[in-house]
Amino acid sequence: MRCDEVFQKLSDYLDGALAGPLGEELVRHLQECVPCADVRKDLADLSRLSRECPAPPLPEELRRRLEAFLRGR
Repeated sequence: MRCDEVFQKLSDYLDGALAGPLGEELVRHLQECVPCADVRKDLADLSRLSRECPAPPLPEELRRRLEAFLRGR
């Protein structure tokens, strides 16, 4: 597997959606290719950090408009 192929499949791999021979081939590539392994680590870290960050507060005006919209349904 080439690095460009790894980059195309890395998101699926990190989401747990890449199984079988293709997943095994990607894992082997990551074990042998330091730059791709670094990208995998960076993407995994980014995903973890985005889950850990609190959601920004909803602006008050938008909250009121959404509530009014939902009440009208």
